[in-house]
Amino acid sequence: MPTSRQNRPRSDAVVKPHTSLAIRVADHIRREMILRCRPGDRLPSERELAEQLDVSRRTVRSALARLGDEGLLRPERGHGHVVTRPPDRLPDTTALLLPVAAANMLSSPFFREVFISLSQGMQQADRHMLSLFGAGRHLLQPSGSGSWDPMLRVVDSLVSFEVFNEQVIALAGRLYPVVTLDVRMPLPGISSVTFDHPASIRMAFKHLADLGHRRIGFCGRTGGYADPAVAARYRAYRDAFDWLSMGFDERWVLSADAQATARAMAGRWLRLPRAVRPTALIMVDLFWALTPLWMAEGVRIPGELSVVNVGVVNIWSEHVYHAWHATRVGPWEALPRQGLMPPFANYPAELTLMRPTTVELPAMQMGQEAVNEIVRLLAAPGPAPRHVVLTPRFVPGNTTAVPAAGG
Repeated sequence: MPTSRQNRPRSDAVVKPHTSLAIRVADHIRREMILRCRPGDRLPSERELAEQLDVSRRTVRSALARLGDEGLLRPERGHGHVVTRPPDRLPDTTALLLPVAAANMLSSPFFREVFISLSQGMQQADRHMLSLFGAGRHLLQPSGSGSWDPMLRVVDSLVSFEVFNEQVIALAGRLYPVVTLDVRMPLPGISSVTFDHPASIRMAFKHLADLGHRRIGFCGRTGGYADPAVAARYRAYRDAFDWLSMGFDERWVLSADAQATARAMAGRWLRLPRAVRPTALIMVDLFWALTPLWMAEGVRIPGELSVVNVGVVNIWSEHVYHAWHATRVGPWEALPRQGLMPPFANYPAELTLMRPTTVELPAMQMGQEAVNEIVRLLAAPGPAPRHVVLTPRFVPGNTTAVPAAGG
């Protein structure tokens, strides 16, 4: 027999467990609804809010009355509740500033790991996180000129992920503690958490060199892109040849700066004379996930080409299968939405048995370190900023081997 709505346990997931349910519901409405509304906007009805939050209408009514007492809402007979103004501040709330749209960020396995660790860390610290996707140059500009301005002024701290407007970060730093993630270089007075990107390339390069490879290529972006890690990675790749006293050939660099497709890269690799063709490739970030498109061109991994992924291990589980499916159905744009992919068992054995040799960037650790730093900065006035550099780790796989005879 189905449990009645009145007997179902109420959701406590929206906010802190130690406060009363009405206060928690009011807090959720304040953060997730009123803050994102304009004066004059109407909230959903009491019944709709009760359904959304899985609480009783009586609890919703009490929460709305509390928000009305704060001057954030006013009731209108027959029209529910109307937003009168945004909240002045959100206690125990950190804004997460992101440079692009949510769909683009959350499609990246790397960013998802950072995001999950930030969310978990904030929850453990009894704090909230306000995610601001698509943030740009208009942030913290004079009142009325930027849509994000009110949201940034009601929080007590900020985590900025790959946002490159240093003026914005400096302005925010005057208001409250700020931690930047994976930026080009530490900013004066601003804490940061980043990866040792040069070390990740050196680690991959040395692994391949120790196997006997002397023609080691690079597949990824080399410049002309906003990611702060790009220049550091490519420079480390070029420097590694001098570091290990090995010769270098420009043809070994399969740059993606011109939106080159994986198949085009594979074609360039195959057209090189065998005597100069790289026997190994360092693939950065999502370029590793396009490995099946290389395989579709007849490239044998690792028998013919050893490959090291620099990024996160779980990038294999999702994007690689999308890429393999693309070899059967057409261009990348024709791929089905996530959840509509063929069952795992339907993929070829050489794909399902492949485990990437990876230099892993500790994305989960990045999020937790950022939370720790925010808590430290808020605990006492005027602490000195910290700059945390996270060390990558080598994860063995089956995509690298000694060079083939005559390779």
